[in-house]
Amino acid sequence: MSILIDDFANADTLRPFVDGRLRAYEDKAVALLRKHFQPAAGIADDTDLRRFVSLCHDRAKARGIVSEKELLHYLTIAFRWGAGFEEDPQYRPYLRRAMWLVEEDRAVTLSDTALLREEAAHWDAVIADDLASPAHIRDGLFNLYRRGVPDPGYAHVLRLLQRVYPQRFQTVPEADWIAFCDDVNARISDIPLEVVDIYCCIVLAVYFGADFINDPRFPWMRATLASGTRNLEERRIAFGEAVLGYYQRLTGAQA
Repeated sequence: MSILIDDFANADTLRPFVDGRLRAYEDKAVALLRKHFQPAAGIADDTDLRRFVSLCHDRAKARGIVSEKELLHYLTIAFRWGAGFEEDPQYRPYLRRAMWLVEEDRAVTLSDTALLREEAAHWDAVIADDLASPAHIRDGLFNLYRRGVPDPGYAHVLRLLQRVYPQRFQTVPEADWIAFCDDVNARISDIPLEVVDIYCCIVLAVYFGADFINDPRFPWMRATLASGTRNLEERRIAFGEAVLGYYQRLTGAQA
């Protein structure tokens, strides 16, 4: 019997079954997001949403999460925090308290998301006031471009984050905010930008996640900000219009 199993249960014969199970999971995951995360989930098209689901599935598996229920729980956290939330420094305090990060911020293998879901619920409550109106973020970015960055440095960008996200800012230690700024800067380093544009991206990354430029839900981010056919000013305008358009679709009103 073992010979027969070895003959038939190989990578080639099992692949259709594995692919079928993954497609069924993606169907369920996309349906869950579209049901519980409107209007945000409705803005992304099916292809982008499936790419996001697949990416989160692989990252959760790498963490040690295998049950469908927990995979879906992981997905709902990622939808709020960004696909790369495990590496996003702004979420380190929550990951530490949930024991997802231990000594020296070392990641550990886990099988469930219960503690992290509690932290995500706490985050929801803290961030609610800061995100009550996208106009708050818009005004902060408008003032950033109007005033410029006369004195670049961590102190300047941290003051900016504190003004735009006063409640959120208090929940993260300064060292993690500095790491967050460095992380966002590194992720967009392949795009020709000036300091003011980098600061703009850092502000937006609190909302969209540190790796927003590569998040499958937002393909328009890189398409507008890194367009090789436009100069910097044209890219700024296109990017600003795209972000504003997203906020308007999210709120159903003028941002």
